[in-house]
Amino acid sequence: MIAKRIDRQSGDNYRALALYVAAAGHEEKALMSWATGCLDDDYLSGIHEVEATQALNNTSAKPKTYHLMVSFRPEDEDKLTPDVFKEVEQAFAEALGFANHQRHAGVHRDTDNLHLHMAYNQIDPERFKRHAPYYDFTKLSLTCRRLEQKYGLTIDRGMDPERTPEASKVNAKVKSIEAQTGQESLFSYILRHKPKLMAGLEAAATWHEAHTVFLKQGLQLKISGNGLAIKDRHGKHAAKASAIDRGFSKVKLEARFGLFEDPAADLFQTVKTDTKYTAAPLLVSPERDNLYQIFQTEMATRRSALETINQDGARRYEAARIKWEQKRRELECLPMLKHDRQRARLELKARERAELEALRTEVAAKRQTAREERPYTSWKKYLQHQATQGHETALAILRSKNEAVQPEATPTTPADHQIVSQSWADQRKEVLKQHGISDRHRRALLVVIKMRELLEKEADPGRAAQELKFRIDTKGTIIFTLPDGGTIRDSGQEIHFSAHNTQAMALALKLAESRWGKTMLSDESKNKFLLLQSRYKSKNIER
Repeated sequence: MIAKRIDRQSGDNYRALALYVAAAGHEEKALMSWATGCLDDDYLSGIHEVEATQALNNTSAKPKTYHLMVSFRPEDEDKLTPDVFKEVEQAFAEALGFANHQRHAGVHRDTDNLHLHMAYNQIDPERFKRHAPYYDFTKLSLTCRRLEQKYGLTIDRGMDPERTPEASKVNAKVKSIEAQTGQESLFSYILRHKPKLMAGLEAAATWHEAHTVFLKQGLQLKISGNGLAIKDRHGKHAAKASAIDRGFSKVKLEARFGLFEDPAADLFQTVKTDTKYTAAPLLVSPERDNLYQIFQTEMATRRSALETINQDGARRYEAARIKWEQKRRELECLPMLKHDRQRARLELKARERAELEALRTEVAAKRQTAREERPYTSWKKYLQHQATQGHETALAILRSKNEAVQPEATPTTPADHQIVSQSWADQRKEVLKQHGISDRHRRALLVVIKMRELLEKEADPGRAAQELKFRIDTKGTIIFTLPDGGTIRDSGQEIHFSAHNTQAMALALKLAESRWGKTMLSDESKNKFLLLQSRYKSKNIER
């Protein structure tokens, strides 16, 4: 279980948040929703009540809405009943001091993990004072650990008790970014080079020497607001200096070197970098570097295509503006009555507006086409896209976190060694041929092909097989959605299935048997089958 406060960037609109929590207009997204602490149990009436309560507080200029999200692991779904969700929401409300406040909650199922959204009214309905939880990150972590123990949920790592709340907040954001992109953030890069920076600053005596220390590591110190930021010397990314270490704060450095001085212009030419930030991929795999180079080439092509479209659009837009401006000047020189001139002006304006709008639409369509040709903006999104297209190596890289994972299609027997040296396409073609797989399946992952074949065998004679939908998450888990709504999750060494769904369980068992045979273990108490070598991941497993 992971709890996360979500800071709203688009204003303080309780109604918009409450409707999002209920997934209004997207019923397939919401599992359940409810209102608590309101005079009326009706969800929409509760929103009106919260808005009226917030309007009675005229003293606070700070946000009056607190948004909390709690995410659960897939293997815990069978333990999460409607009553448990409501008890979890109540526990967090008490921990944050919102027990007597109005709030709206809803459970969403549109991602790989069930997650609970909670919108809290920070205005006390009795005193009309704003309540802001103190050290809420610590309280959220402690509440998660307590609820995991109470309901027998999988225990996640909590906060480091020695870490300050500010550092924990920054660290959570960094981990979130890296989890989504699969690439090292500048914050982590600076932390990795922190020992060298600290050692260099210890020997420095002036701002000139201090700037040299950072420039050698591909970084740059600069003023940001009332403090300092550490910026990528060769890019646009930056991080708060004091969040890396208090020794990098403006106060500490000015106490040593005097009032801050910008680096001299010639310093950028004379100081060469020993290393630089490259947003390196975090996932481990022997094939990673080659595929990452292809990804960088694809991203450079995507950026170049979009830049060309934007530049061409701007040029054409400016040419059109000049053309219509010239027409207006020519109009003013023509002899005509005043009311005729006015009608002509309006006609020119309307024609100009129509042409410019058509141009904007055309450029937007070209941008959309360029984005659809390469529908990814990060390393993990690229791997997901490639895996969906049937690239086994991309799927293996997604699944590799601390150690390399071999692709399913990679041969392991000595007789097949000659296949390994071939290109990926030839390698896949040979493996598919060995398995007797038809041409129509050539662009799919092997596990997807197996699942389709299982559905085809289950289909009644003379009737088409049930439709199989699947997607791949950022961890490389393949989520199959069955026609009856059940799900099967294949993470490589474990296969989870929906609780209380006989078809999902039967298909998951057949899939596990077809993949692992006698090396398969069953853990039906946790709704999963797993490979023998991953036995240490589960308890109370029967062979």
